[in-house]
This record gives sequence, C-alpha cells and structure tokens, in this order.
Amino acid sequence: MERVPFSTHGFSVVVCRHPDGRWLAVRETKNRGWWLPAGLVDPGESFPQAAYRECREEAGITIQLKGVLRVEHSVYGPNHARIRVIFYAEPMDLTQRPKQIGDKESEEARWVTLEDLKRLAKGQPGLRGPELYEWGSYLEQGGTPASMVFLAREDQPVPIPVATESPALAEAIERGDTDLLRSALLAGCDVNTAVNPKQWTPLHLACRLKQEDCVRVLLIAGANISLLTHKQRNVMHFAAQSSSAVLCLIMLSLCMHTAWLSILNQRDALGDSPLHIAALSSGRGYAWELLIQYGADPLSRNQLGLTPEDLADRSFPTSD
Repeated sequence: MERVPFSTHGFSVVVCRHPDGRWLAVRETKNRGWWLPAGLVDPGESFPQAAYRECREEAGITIQLKGVLRVEHSVYGPNHARIRVIFYAEPMDLTQRPKQIGDKESEEARWVTLEDLKRLAKGQPGLRGPELYEWGSYLEQGGTPASMVFLAREDQPVPIPVATESPALAEAIERGDTDLLRSALLAGCDVNTAVNPKQWTPLHLACRLKQEDCVRVLLIAGANISLLTHKQRNVMHFAAQSSSAVLCLIMLSLCMHTAWLSILNQRDALGDSPLHIAALSSGRGYAWELLIQYGADPLSRNQLGLTPEDLADRSFPTSD
C-alpha cells in the first residue's frame, strides 16, 4: 500500500494553579474570550518547551511543570491529526504578576477562582472554552496529574519504579474495603508506612478519599496523625478538606496527643496550616469552626503573607 503524506500538529495546554488556590486565565486576542495558556508546538520544540513558552508569552508567568493531566490524539480526515498534551503547572515566582498590557499574544492574564470563571462566562467576551473550569474542578476535587516521566523521548530510559511497602493497604483504602484493610494490617503491614512517592501514609490517603470507615480502622490500629508528607503536611491538612465525619475522627485522635496544638497548627512547605486549607476548601464552614474551637490560629501567615482569615474572606484580588 502506498504511503500518503500525513501531518500531525502538536499543541501544549497548561493548567496552572497558584498555591493560594487560584488558576491562571488568559484573555485571548480577537475577542475570543478567556481561556488558558496554550498554543502550537513550534518546529524543533518539545511539548514541555512549548508549554513554558506559551505561559511566558500569553500570561507573563514563568512556570514549573508538575505533571501531565492528559494526552489527546485526534485524527482529522485521511492525512491530518493533532496531539494535545495538557500539563499541570505551578508558578515559579509566587510574586510575579500576570500580563497587564495586551500584545499580539493576548490581551491580559489573571489569577482567578472557579467562581470567577463562572462570572466571566456570563459576561463579554465570555470563555473561549470550558477546559480551565473542568480541569480546575477535577483537581480541586482531589484529581491528580500523572508524573512528568509519563511524557518521554524514545531514547529516555525506563524509570525505576518506587515500590510501596504496603500496596494492599492502598488498594483496600481506595476500594473502601475495611475487611481487606484489617486483613492487611493483621498480616503485618505497617499502618504508618508510605503508600506512594509523596510519602502519604494510609491515614493521609483515607482522609483524602473521605473513607470514614477506613479512617476509623487505621486510628484503632495506631495510625500516627503527626507524620508528614513530602510537602510537610500532616493528616490534619488532609482532614481539613475531607468530610465532617472524617475530621471529627481525626480531632478525637488529636485530643489524645501530647503535642496536639503543634499538630493542629503545623505549617506545610508553603506555610499553610490546616486552617489555611480549610479556608480554601470551604471558607468559614464546619471545618473552620471546629479547628478554631480547638485552637487553630486564624492569623498565622503563609509564605504569601496570607492568613486563614484572608482566605476565608476571599479578600485577595483576582486581577493581578
């Protein structure tokens, strides 16, 4: 069979999240609406290189690529296809201001919340597409990107897997299967071992997945609420954005700990306490009230100088 010319265009898309919870949005030229940094991969460029360039050109922001959300391959007719790589990123410089003056690349850029996006969608020029809102919702609901090693050159070596000591624990928690969880613990699995490369313990994972029954089993088995992840977050950071039932269980365990106040106000790598996380997740809701009741500090400042009070009131500007 004779080969026919076939072209494939590459397209890099960047979903960039600020540590304060806002998302990077770009107002496109030609009245096309608000979208996210994205564009064609230039000849000789890689997908990551295009992602870095588009963020600089369209948003004025220097980023760090943290993972891959999806690789899309679409065929258009007999001789054309497109590959889109959707990246997850975070800003390199937390003080850098998005683009304020328009040029041929874009009109402006902003850090926005998902609620801000809803309002922008109702105005003019509206949203160019729903991707930023959809991926932002996915990540805020606990979705995770794949590792950057997922996207590799053909000549790159196969990565060495990071083994977990207790895959049975992680599997049981993900399934919400307390019988399997008890069996794994009785078989000798360490209740405080890391279950992934991020140094999450089984209790971190159970809180993140809102598995109340699994949390109860792990606490009875002696799970340690003070252990830290690679981002210096303890279980309280995870419970603060979990269900009210999970948070109550963790708080009961906290009260029996001699260092309960320091655990309650543990600062992560960005300076956020569990109360910062609660404020970002649900404002002055149930988690906020419970944490305050037990001594969480509403005036502690993170690396951006923001207190939990600031985040709960959403007082920070969305235009810079």
